Amino acid sequence: MNDKRLDIIYTQLKKLVDLIEKDIMKEITDMEIGNLTIAEISIMDAIGFHSEKTIKEIAEQLKVAVSTPTKTMDRLVKKDYIIRKTSAEDRRMVVSSLTKKGHMALSKINEMRHDKISEITQKLTEDEINYLLKMINRLI
Repeated sequence: MNDKRLDIIYTQLKKLVDLIEKDIMKEITDMEIGNLTIAEISIMDAIGFHSEKTIKEIAEQLKVAVSTPTKTMDRLVKKDYIIRKTSAEDRRMVVSSLTKKGHMALSKINEMRHDKISEITQKLTEDEINYLLKMINRLI
């Protein structure tokens, strides 16, 4: 494949992700959860709704160095979106989980993501959506 086509693929994928993220960030600025950044939302996504994760697990999921999420997680603790505590299974480990406020914020963000993706994909037929999913899965 030539470089021009690779550039087009990159640009179009980036536009699609930016479209979703920017619209969500615009929407949440008017809400109570408007003080969240994309990095903070990524960490909340990595922690998930029903889990406790170490900073190492979060960093691995985000594919970053272990030191990278530390300051962002500190801000999430101060904003009361996550809590840190000693692991019940291994007292040497500290785990993070979402607070009630974090659960509510991530639920709202997921709802907005679903709405935005539904809006984008409504232009496609069911077969095209299935094909799109198949192609994305092949790429990943």
